[in-house]
Amino acid sequence: MAADTTDARYSARQVLVQLLRRALGGEFGNPGAPSDPEFRIRGGADEELLVRSVMRHRLAAFLHPALESGLLGEELPIDFVGLCRQAYFTTLRRNLVAMDVGEALLTSLGHRGLSAEPRGPWALVRGGDPVHPDPGERPIGPLELALPGEQEPELRDLARGFGFEARDASPFIWKTLGRMELALQLRTEAPATEPYAPILDAAAGLERSRFRCWVGLLDVHRLVVTGGFSPAALEREAIQAGLSRAVGSSMRLARSVLATPVSACWRAKANPDFGGGRVIPPALMPSTALS
Repeated sequence: MAADTTDARYSARQVLVQLLRRALGGEFGNPGAPSDPEFRIRGGADEELLVRSVMRHRLAAFLHPALESGLLGEELPIDFVGLCRQAYFTTLRRNLVAMDVGEALLTSLGHRGLSAEPRGPWALVRGGDPVHPDPGERPIGPLELALPGEQEPELRDLARGFGFEARDASPFIWKTLGRMELALQLRTEAPATEPYAPILDAAAGLERSRFRCWVGLLDVHRLVVTGGFSPAALEREAIQAGLSRAVGSSMRLARSVLATPVSACWRAKANPDFGGGRVIPPALMPSTALS
């Protein structure tokens, strides 16, 4: 049994940060990648707490490809490696099933002359140039569709034809596929200007988790590195959507955890507590080396 103390949890989180930076090290010339080819995981985290940390942040599936390719360069506990492998293939299976249903739904919408756009993690995994090119590394969760409010009743009728049904006290409509439960969320808020909708969605998701589930940081990191958007325009979109604080905090947390190259205009706007509590080891907080 792990000694579940504050220091032990802190150490496990520190090791997870190092694993994530190493896994992202080959992407886009990521500045957070360790330059030492003899990089070793440091921190001495208890194995059970490391497993619990990676599960809480929903990052086990993401780490599996890096483990398989040797990017982590470390002899990690066999149970941890097995957990990441299982999470990856479970995520891959669920995502492929969900995307098949989602694409069929979009096709039917098009045939009826209805317009709806995938949003959230689904939008980042699908398409010809996805933010997450490996469909097994990032759980989609609910299928999110943004649509004009006047089309919602017709879309709900169409979704019922696909086997989705409402459930009491749930904001989603649900479809049962064997032992898998698939959720669909219909969003009728005013759309953000492209290409800013994905990063606003990611920041909103992180804020809902009180910044204590880091899977959305993968979205923020890759969107920042590949997005090519204007920081000033993103700030305007975030203010209009009421998400300025969420985006600022997400940017600062992504910089702290993944060494994401964040514009200076966001660093002063972030919430330093990320919803409460110490989340990042001081040695990994932003410094001049990451500026």
